[in-house]
Amino acid sequence: MSEIGSKIEIQLLGKFAIVSGGRDVCPRGRKARGILAYLAAAQSRSATRECIAELFWGDRGEEQARGSLRQAVAEIRSSFGDNSTIVVSRDSVGLEPAAITTDIEEILHLAAVRDIPRLASRLEYLAGGFLDDLSGVAPAFDDWRALERVRQYDRLVSVTLEAAGMNGARNTADLLKILRVLDRFDPLNEAVARLGLRAAHASGDSASLHRQYRRLIEGLAAEFGTQPSTETRDLFHELTSIAAQVPSPQIAGLPTRRAPTMPPMILVSSLGYRADDDVCRDVAGMCTDDVRAALSRYPSIRVVALEALEADRVVSVCANALAAYMLSGRISRLDDELRINLQIGNIGSNVIIWSQQLRLPADTIAEAIDHIVAKAVGAVLPSVDRDLAERMVDADVDAGDLVRRYAKARGQVKTARTLANAQAGAMVLQEIISCDARHIGARMLLAQLYNTDFWQRMAGHDVRGHRAEAFRLVREAAAIQPGDAQIGIKLAWCHLRAGEWRLAERGLHAAVEGLPYDADGINECAFGFFHLGKLALAEQLMQRAFLLNPFPPTDYHADFAAILALRGEALEAEDHFEVSGEQGSQYLAIRLANITRLKGEDNRRRTLATAFSTAFDAAWQPARVARLGDIVEWLSYTLPMKLPEHAAFLRDGVQTALGGTYRA
Repeated sequence: MSEIGSKIEIQLLGKFAIVSGGRDVCPRGRKARGILAYLAAAQSRSATRECIAELFWGDRGEEQARGSLRQAVAEIRSSFGDNSTIVVSRDSVGLEPAAITTDIEEILHLAAVRDIPRLASRLEYLAGGFLDDLSGVAPAFDDWRALERVRQYDRLVSVTLEAAGMNGARNTADLLKILRVLDRFDPLNEAVARLGLRAAHASGDSASLHRQYRRLIEGLAAEFGTQPSTETRDLFHELTSIAAQVPSPQIAGLPTRRAPTMPPMILVSSLGYRADDDVCRDVAGMCTDDVRAALSRYPSIRVVALEALEADRVVSVCANALAAYMLSGRISRLDDELRINLQIGNIGSNVIIWSQQLRLPADTIAEAIDHIVAKAVGAVLPSVDRDLAERMVDADVDAGDLVRRYAKARGQVKTARTLANAQAGAMVLQEIISCDARHIGARMLLAQLYNTDFWQRMAGHDVRGHRAEAFRLVREAAAIQPGDAQIGIKLAWCHLRAGEWRLAERGLHAAVEGLPYDADGINECAFGFFHLGKLALAEQLMQRAFLLNPFPPTDYHADFAAILALRGEALEAEDHFEVSGEQGSQYLAIRLANITRLKGEDNRRRTLATAFSTAFDAAWQPARVARLGDIVEWLSYTLPMKLPEHAAFLRDGVQTALGGTYRA
């Protein structure tokens, strides 16, 4: 808080405070502070004694109220140490207008003179809302505070919005600082929302654009039972239309340059419906908006709103994309049932890579919308990943084309069956980071590799160096893109590997909330909760991952088997392990511990022990022969378990299964 010349500044936003000559002069009594806040907010800076007494001591007799007011005024005089600031007469109490200013007035002044940089800086450090710490002073004062908050916020929003709009804020960073505060003051103000949508579009932040619009939709529906105005809806569709995504044409006479490759494009068309069916129209509109908003959370793809199939516009927007896909569908109603056909097609090859028909009860619209959005969004990333992996793994790629290089490296890593192939992909990821230090995807994929069982094949029995490198990559990614849920998953796993259980659990819960339709992310979180001993939650999330992903990979079954093994369901766990076919060392270790609970499985146990020892010995780096104690040590940091009984199950089971294979 700063002083304006020699004036005393009163802070009304956040914690109530008063500074005079660099000294805190705020009285200690809450009612004395409340009186000063009331007077500072008043246009005349004064109020009658009766008004103040009624506001703060309305539940007491008149004489007692007047006596309490006199004591409060004396306390105020004492705190100021200056009789000229507080103006008291027989009938009124006030503040000398020329002696004080407030933080609200300072903000309004900066907005009025359009000093946008200082305005943005001033708003950035606001610590809270109007008189946040003066609740409960007195019932009548609380009522006044609630009404006055609305009035003050209206003043701040209208004046500041006028200053920031109309090209007032030419610096996008300043505008975003201002909009964050205005949104806090009035989250359902559509004028603020529209300026926020334009700012997100101008900065190329499609995810933020969709997120803001979805939040506005949900807020208006919850608070008022309505939807955004036609002006706001039209602006959103304009900014997310293909025309808004296409780069401006080259100016005649200037040299042309090949446009850089863009990440995969997902064109989301509006769900079709019969023109005379109001129910299907409403469901289709809400589903389309929700799908676009949900997909825009993922930085690895670009989402384009497609309202009509216009071939020339599709070609123009997809010209420089690594690949382009169309998510489309149609909804119809038959009696009491909704029928929804969804499909994802590769625009370049005209091949349908995923399709599904859903049949849902028509009398549960909210549940139907959630189910449709979950199925559509959940299918996009696995379908695109699968298609790109097949196309890019053997593709020739220009060394300067980072988008294509990343796609190829991702394909190499995801399809790797040998250490050499995975190392080749990792080397490319490291080169991408050296070329673009802010490349989030390369950092996250490399961190995942360094934090998994497969990469113990590179490091042998000691992976501490790789784990530290994974932590560094994730922390740097979090600094580049704070709040990203996918980064949050990797960070939670780093905490888990370090035995920081509380931080790991908190991060996993946040990630589940942030990525409700990301099947692979949910699977990662489920296996994290497996390590934390939260088996019921882990199973629930695994079931959701299977529901969302139309192409569940084999490790889903292995992860689910691990959950069953810890729960003591040995036979069911072995069935899932068998289906998965996973040969990773950590899965083999869990499977060995599990098989010791089954009678009559000595042959299978020996086969698994041979597979495990072959993999472990191939990764062993020290000159001496590996011993059983080395494997127990390996288990402790490869499969860290929060609960002692789970750690004991693995340790004892593996030692029993390998007792004849390794020396103690």
